[in-house]
Amino acid sequence: MPVGCSTWPSFWTVGPNWPLAGEIDIIEGVNDQTTNQMTLHSGTNETCTIEKTTGNSTFTGQVLGSNCYSTQNADAGCGIEDTDTRSFLIFLHTSIRT
Repeated sequence: MPVGCSTWPSFWTVGPNWPLAGEIDIIEGVNDQTTNQMTLHSGTNETCTIEKTTGNSTFTGQVLGSNCYSTQNADAGCGIEDTDTRSFLIFLHTSIRT
């Protein structure tokens, strides 16, 4: 998978009738991003939200967006950015070479 400026490395899955059935972004980043961003897009048929919590959270990363519902004008999804740089490709590429 490519990394670096002007790339959008990602690995994601889609439902049987995308975008209606949604999408799960398992690995995603832009340009020289150093941490992974995982995102759930619930599709245009289902509403779904997650809470942005502080302190004791069930997520190990930072919740970026709480509305997973996809529309033509809003499709950011429920994103969680991992805080561990070992979660993303730059680390993976470096580890493989050593």
